[in-house]
Amino acid sequence: MTNTSRIGRAALSTIALLLLGGCIHYTPVDLDLERFAREWSERTVRELDPTAVASAFAEVGRNRFAPDDGLDRAEAEIVALAYNPALAVARLETVGAARAADVAGRWADPELSVDVLRYLEATDEPWLLGAMIGFEVPLSGSKAAERRAAGAAADEARARLVLAEHDLLARLGTRWITWWTAVERGRLVGEASESLDELLVIARRLAAASAIPGSDLQVLELESLALADRRRALAARAAADRRGLLALLGLSPDADVVLAPAPAIVEPDAVRLATDAVRHHPRLRLAEARLETADRDLRRELAKQYPDLLIGPRVQDEDGQTRLGLGFGIPLPLWNRNIHGITRAAAERDAAKAAVEATYVALVADYRSATMDRHAARARRDALDQDFVARSAQHVAALRRIAELGDLDVLRLADAVSRALGARERLLDATADVARATHRLVVLARRAVEERRER
Repeated sequence: MTNTSRIGRAALSTIALLLLGGCIHYTPVDLDLERFAREWSERTVRELDPTAVASAFAEVGRNRFAPDDGLDRAEAEIVALAYNPALAVARLETVGAARAADVAGRWADPELSVDVLRYLEATDEPWLLGAMIGFEVPLSGSKAAERRAAGAAADEARARLVLAEHDLLARLGTRWITWWTAVERGRLVGEASESLDELLVIARRLAAASAIPGSDLQVLELESLALADRRRALAARAAADRRGLLALLGLSPDADVVLAPAPAIVEPDAVRLATDAVRHHPRLRLAEARLETADRDLRRELAKQYPDLLIGPRVQDEDGQTRLGLGFGIPLPLWNRNIHGITRAAAERDAAKAAVEATYVALVADYRSATMDRHAARARRDALDQDFVARSAQHVAALRRIAELGDLDVLRLADAVSRALGARERLLDATADVARATHRLVVLARRAVEERRER
């Protein structure tokens, strides 16, 4: 073997060792569900540091987080932003997109090519050896386009995370109102049941004295049983809603945490931000980020139709003589020209643009609908509060005073108690409707409010 061959073989071995040493090695995933389940079940809100929660929302809850006396809506938002498992997945996806953007657009690794030929005729040096190390020079600008596309994808991932946080808080608010309504309805039914039980004491005394027939007493007893059954059903419903809230908070269903019932967080600034609400909404921001990603993808595909230069030193050994030169290659864009990728990216950009417009239209319609629903719900609530509920309560009180004097009209009293409870439940439903409509407006305008605070 000639010296040149030995040198070439040693060089190849050295290059192979360098390549193996520079590779990233596989690391197995560490998944221990038993350990995770134990840590999750032991998770508490008291160990949470609100200042460590990195989010574009929930400044109100972060500034006054004090869970020892129970979680209100604002404090529960901090817990959800910190512990919600789906949000944790979205954050890791954002981190992955950011890391991918940091390493995007790098030059291609050098390409080592080796030619080994042998003369068919008998010669002193029958082997012909050649080698070349090629470096790709991105003359087309494809690497810069790739970096910009990866940066746009990272921005899209961040916008997707903001929307995920936004939607989580929206679901939390809606479910909180549902849970509060169930708790309040149970309280109203409980008060009506206790009031009826007090009247039953009077009715039993009058029935024992034969002042009223036993059938009238049975009417009140059946009504009392019906209210007690409904009270138990509402308690079960409130417990189920509470478990749903704990799931959104990322806590165990058996978590030792007290939730403070309240219908909604009222943010007047959010209700007044009609113009900024839609423009700053995370859903529209995500649609715009997707359009930017699609545009960058199109630019990257366009850059791919132009060739990149492959150039590098070349060495050849022939007849014991070593030759050193320069080799290069370049694709010729004659037939392919990346037409498939360009056509696909252009169509995706058009669809992304239409999605931005569709999202804007939907948000404007949603804002207008929420505004009108809020006005209607407030008008209904005010009317019930001033008229129907007060009159129903006065009617029950008057019949009760008469019953205490010994003149008990069972059917009228049972009907009055039922009507009074119905009036209070209608007021509760109207109040809940106001809370839901206000929450919809707050959800629509919340990001605009947060950005004003940041400025």
